[in-house]
Amino acid sequence: MLFGLNVGRIAPISGAQLLNAGSVCEDVDCAEQSPITLPWFSKVAFSAEPTSVTLSFDFALRLPPDQPQALYFPKFADNLSVRLNGVDIRKMDPSQRLWNTPLLVPVNETLFKASANVLEIELSGRLSEGLDLQPFYVGPEAILYRSWAVRTYLGPEMARLAMVLMIVFGVALLALWTTQRNEKAFLWLGLSCFCACIFLAHYGLRTTFLPYKVWTGTWMLSVGLYVFLIMQFEFALLRLNYPRLTRAFAFTLGAAAVTKILAPADYTFHLSLAFNLATIVFAFSVLCIIYIHRVLIGRMDFTIFFICLSLSMTLGLNDLIAHMMPNPIRTMHLFHVMPIIMVLSCLWLIIGRAIQAIRSQADMVADQTRIIEEKSAELHDSFARLAEVDRMQAIAKERARITSDLHDGIGSHLVSTLSYIRDQDIEDQTLVSALEDALRELSLLVDSVSNDGDVVSLLGMLRLRLEGLLAQNGLQFDWRIESDPKVDHLDGAASLHIARIVQEAISNAIKHSGASTITVHATTTSISVTDNGRGFDVEARKAVGYGLESIRQRAQQIGISLKIVSTSEGTSVRLCLQP
Repeated sequence: MLFGLNVGRIAPISGAQLLNAGSVCEDVDCAEQSPITLPWFSKVAFSAEPTSVTLSFDFALRLPPDQPQALYFPKFADNLSVRLNGVDIRKMDPSQRLWNTPLLVPVNETLFKASANVLEIELSGRLSEGLDLQPFYVGPEAILYRSWAVRTYLGPEMARLAMVLMIVFGVALLALWTTQRNEKAFLWLGLSCFCACIFLAHYGLRTTFLPYKVWTGTWMLSVGLYVFLIMQFEFALLRLNYPRLTRAFAFTLGAAAVTKILAPADYTFHLSLAFNLATIVFAFSVLCIIYIHRVLIGRMDFTIFFICLSLSMTLGLNDLIAHMMPNPIRTMHLFHVMPIIMVLSCLWLIIGRAIQAIRSQADMVADQTRIIEEKSAELHDSFARLAEVDRMQAIAKERARITSDLHDGIGSHLVSTLSYIRDQDIEDQTLVSALEDALRELSLLVDSVSNDGDVVSLLGMLRLRLEGLLAQNGLQFDWRIESDPKVDHLDGAASLHIARIVQEAISNAIKHSGASTITVHATTTSISVTDNGRGFDVEARKAVGYGLESIRQRAQQIGISLKIVSTSEGTSVRLCLQP
C-alpha cells in the first residue's frame, strides 16, 4: 500500500516545464558529455571523499516570462550549485547536506533567453551514498512555491516537528518515570524519544556538526538503538521476558558500534545498512511476539498498536530499501514520520492500560465497599444479637427476681392462709376454693414467667396444677398432645394468654358443664378444650358470666382465632394458632 501510494511522486505541474533530459560531463573541463535522462544516479563506490559532477540542460521557455521565475528541485543528493546562461544563481554551501530537502531557487526573469537557455548544475556528495538528481521544474515562482511548500512540510519540516515532539514527550515521560520508578516502560519510551532525535536531525537539519564517519555511524546506529528501546518498552509494559532476544539484539548493536569505529570511513555507510537490515529482523520478531501475546491487550488497543507498529516497520523497511537500491524508484523519504506514529501509538497503549487500571481499581474499590458494607451489616447484626442476648439475660434475670418474689411472697402467704384455715377447722368452702384458685393462678403465673414462653411446657404445668382439682370434682382428664403447637410468630407473653385461655376453658367446664371428662387436644396448628357436659347457649347474654368474654379478649389481643361450639352433648373451645 505504501509503495502504491508513491507519496511525493514527481509529476507534471500545470504552468511549469518539467526538465528530465540533459547531459553529464565526463571530464573536468566538460569537453565530453554523455546524454542522460532524469532521474540520474551516480555509480555507488566505497569512497567517503566528497566529489562533484556537472550536469547540463538545454531548454527553451514556452512563453516569454512576465513574472518572477524559479527552479524547483524536488529531490537531489547531496548539494548543488546552479548557473543559468553563464550566471551563477546559486552557490552551494559545503557544510550543508540537502539530500532530504527540496530546493526552490528564485531566478530573475531577465536572465532567460527567448530561444535557448543553458542550465548547468554541479552536484556534490559522496559516492558511498551516491549522487542523484530527479526531474526538476522551471516556471513561475508562485506556481512552483505551492509544490515546494508541500514537499518541504512532508520532508524536513515534518522531521523537525517530530524532533520537537520527541523532546517534549521524552522530558514528560522521564519526569513521569522519576515519580514511578517501578514503571520501567516510561523510562524506555522516554529514552527512545531522545534516541529518535538523532536520526530525525539527519532527516530534518541541513547541517551536520560532526565528521562524516562519526555522524553517519551515529545516526544509523541510533535507528537500531531506537528499535531496541521500543522493544524494551513493550516488554516492560506487557510484563514479558525474552532474555535471549534482548541479549542478541544488544550484542548486535554493540558489534555494529565497534565495527563502525574500527572500519574505514569509506565503508561506514554500507556497514550501517547491513546492521540496520538485521534491525528489521529483530523488529519483525517483536511484531510476532506482540501478536502472540495480544490477549494481554484489549482488542481495540491491540488493533491500533499492531497496525501502527506494522506501519512503522514498513516505513523503516521502505527507507532502508531506498538507501540500498542504486536506482530507487521512490523519491520521498518517510522514515521521519515513524517516531511520531510510534510514540503516539505507545502513548495510546499507556493511556489504555491506565484506563484499564483505573477501571480495575474502581471495580476493586466497589468490591471493597461492598465487602465493607456486608461486614458492617454483619457487625450490626452481631451487635444487635449481642444486645438482644443482653436484653434477654436482663429479662431472664428480672423474671427470676419476680418469680422469686411471687413464690416467696404472695405464694407463701396464700399457702400459710390456706393452712391456717384448715388447721382451725374453719368451714368456709368458698374461701378455701378462692384461695386454692388464687394459688393455682399464682402457680400458673410463676410457671409462665420461668417457662420462657414454651406453650407445651405451660400446658404440661397446667395439667399438673389442675389434676388435683379434677380429681376432687370426680372428673377424668384426657390429655392428647399429638405435636408441639407452632407459635414462633407469637411472643412469650402470648404463650401465657394461651395457657390462660385453656385454664379458663377447663375451669368453666369444671364449674358449669357437669361433665365427666375434659379433653385437651393439641396439634401443630390448634389447641382445643372439649367436655361432655350439658352445654349452653353461646349467644345468650348469660354466657358472659362463664368467662367467655375474657377468653375472647385474650384471643383477640394475641391475634389468634377462637371458635366456641356448645351443644347438648358438650362444649368445645378451639384456638387456631396460625394467622
